[in-house]
Amino acid sequence: MQKLSNIFITVLVPALSFLFFPQPALTAEQNLFPASDIFSSWEIVKDSTFTGNALYGHIDGGAELFFEFGFVKVDVRIVKPNDSEDEMTIEIYQMADPDAALGLFLIKSANLSPDQRLPRPNLLNNYQVSYIKGDYYILISSFAGTEPLKEKMLQFGESIAAKLQDKARSGFDTLPAAGRVPGSERLLRGPLALQTIYPLGENPMLWHGIKKGEHLNAFAADYKTPASEIYSLILCGYPDEKASSGAMEAVRTGHDSYLENIINEENRLILKDWNSLFTIVIRDKSRIKIFTRLKEPKIPNESN
Repeated sequence: MQKLSNIFITVLVPALSFLFFPQPALTAEQNLFPASDIFSSWEIVKDSTFTGNALYGHIDGGAELFFEFGFVKVDVRIVKPNDSEDEMTIEIYQMADPDAALGLFLIKSANLSPDQRLPRPNLLNNYQVSYIKGDYYILISSFAGTEPLKEKMLQFGESIAAKLQDKARSGFDTLPAAGRVPGSERLLRGPLALQTIYPLGENPMLWHGIKKGEHLNAFAADYKTPASEIYSLILCGYPDEKASSGAMEAVRTGHDSYLENIINEENRLILKDWNSLFTIVIRDKSRIKIFTRLKEPKIPNESN
């Protein structure tokens, strides 16, 4: 009996204290933030770490996109110079994998202005520095927008990048090269990302049957025809034909009601939107191809 009492004290009591007494808040990972040698004359205003649904408290209205790609946590540090009140925010987002970081970055960082001192792809302007490396998406921002602060953001970005491990990520080789508009490539992992290409609908559709915690990449880009007309192409590959068949049926039954069915066949769907633009959905074995923003209900280049 004495032995059982000891077990209760050493195991159950600490567990109950964890449940009923407040625990220290998570703090930012110190080792990933800028090194001390370039941080001199600056001071830390606040450190925070957000995991899980706590991200909603950090990002106003944009957290769902992070979850769709695969969010792990974000470490946030607000800093300022010793002689100024011009605060700078450093956000270190850990994503599920390198593809999650890539997909998020490409959607969040349109109109890239890259700098050779940072890992590619990256974005640099007077108000923001952002880039990806490995599983991480780095965002450094300053509201002041001055040239000295821009240089400091760049230095901070370099310091963080030096501590991150680079990892292989998916390329866009599955997309046709001919006619592709440079810089238009996107990696998608769900309907929110898809909406940035074309508002096909809010249902999972292409990601039908994908369980929580699982990820399936789709690849997209804009293309220019010989007549200089722009359309978008989305490609999604599946493990087998059964999976692609289920996704095709989900697109057929789940697309937005404003899209009018022009042709509705087992492996081909042609939709017309409010601007009289067409979307063609083709299922080819274990792959689905979607052509959007077409002026005519035909595929511009059948070699696609």
